[in-house]
Amino acid sequence: REARMQAVDYLILLLAGACLGTLAKVSDETFGALGYTYTVIAVSLLCKIAALRSFSLDKLHYWGESASGMSSLAYFLSKDTIDNFNTLIKPLVYLSMFYFFNNPRSSFTDNYIVLVCLVYCVTGIAYAFAIFLEPGPAQLWSVLLP
Repeated sequence: REARMQAVDYLILLLAGACLGTLAKVSDETFGALGYTYTVIAVSLLCKIAALRSFSLDKLHYWGESASGMSSLAYFLSKDTIDNFNTLIKPLVYLSMFYFFNNPRSSFTDNYIVLVCLVYCVTGIAYAFAIFLEPGPAQLWSVLLP
């Protein structure tokens, strides 16, 4: 089931990249700023929702282990290490479509580095939301924060 959810996440990122790449055209006046704004909002929202899903399932396990003396930092770092594959692949999936349809002025590598940093940050924020908030408010804050 996890593989199917990952495939759906990647498909949504591909579609978002194609749609936003088509909508936000680069012009000499704006340098494609609208495309970058769309990218930040879309990628952060999609990656936060996926991160909420991955951490919310272990919430009871986390609180039980935390009560028995486990380090919260160690638990976070273990989840984060496991999720590093997604942190590196999701920006690549999104940019593969966005860059093809939009052809922004900055290089693919520059866009990729920025998106990897963005995905890493929003994943950590989503982990914190998943731990401290109930699922409904966590999703709401994940949508409002980008």
